[in-house]
Amino acid sequence: MVENTRHIAVSAVVTTFKRPDDVRRALASVVSQTYPLAEIIVIEDGPATELGEWIHRNYGNRVRYIAHGVNKGLPAARNTGLRESTGDYIAYLDDDDVWKPERIRKQVDALSALPVSERKQIGVVTCKTEMHFPKSGRISVRPYGNVGPLKEAIIREGARTPSSSFLFAREALERVGGFDESLASSVDHDIWMALAVEGYSGAAADEPLVVHFDRFARSTAMSSTLRRIQGVRQYVSKWQPTYRDWLGSHEGDARMRRYVATVMGHLAAGKLATGVFDEAWKAYRTAAADSKLPWYASGVVVSRVFFLWAQQLLPSRIIAVAKTMRRSPG
Repeated sequence: MVENTRHIAVSAVVTTFKRPDDVRRALASVVSQTYPLAEIIVIEDGPATELGEWIHRNYGNRVRYIAHGVNKGLPAARNTGLRESTGDYIAYLDDDDVWKPERIRKQVDALSALPVSERKQIGVVTCKTEMHFPKSGRISVRPYGNVGPLKEAIIREGARTPSSSFLFAREALERVGGFDESLASSVDHDIWMALAVEGYSGAAADEPLVVHFDRFARSTAMSSTLRRIQGVRQYVSKWQPTYRDWLGSHEGDARMRRYVATVMGHLAAGKLATGVFDEAWKAYRTAAADSKLPWYASGVVVSRVFFLWAQQLLPSRIIAVAKTMRRSPG
């Protein structure tokens, strides 16, 4: 029996920091949702700005604005949204992405189509995403997140966490204690692991409902290499015992080494491709030393640099083939 979707209360939470133009675009996509939202909350992760006044002028009481006062980080911003919202499910949107109008409705439909007993185990619903390249006009579609029991899915294919597509069950987030505010990075992989340990599953709407814009050069330049290194090391320290428990000491440690080599190798490639060579070297050195897999890390960097430039230049069909050849980060 399928539950009527009107009984599922969804809160939308937009998190933002120093992107006033982007967040206006993001918020417009939330207000345009065809599914009636329980509430819309914008969390500004820093001092209050004129954004609050702009929201009040344009949306009145339809949108609630909260400013942290100081920059606390993405996990804290998401946790504020969790605490301040009332919906049974919470949909998060990063400020530089947008939702298609049917995003929430299609995800709720996917959730409602499941038997009640199965739906209770769903911790998160995702969807496919579109990557838009404004300069070339090209659009590529990226897969949804892990489906089925998250532990088995992560072991099989690594944690797939497409940003801005998350529809979390409030009960699941509260059960795992929300997002880990001590982490400097790897926040999405961390929450997937927390849900997996608690026995939750993932579901997905099998179509692209979120739009990412090609912002590679900007996001890579703004990304702090030292914070990324710190966050990856924190993630490994936190979850290595779990991987050992799941896979045995030898394979668990090997999986963590490959995770470090892949994540830091991707960062090194991004810095290299945008000409930030000193930061690229720091990231690569960490990838090679911490993982103890220098050749693997080198392969990740080379293949990732090629992939990043190919996204700008090559036809979508070739890119799709290249994606299937890439290794999962863990």
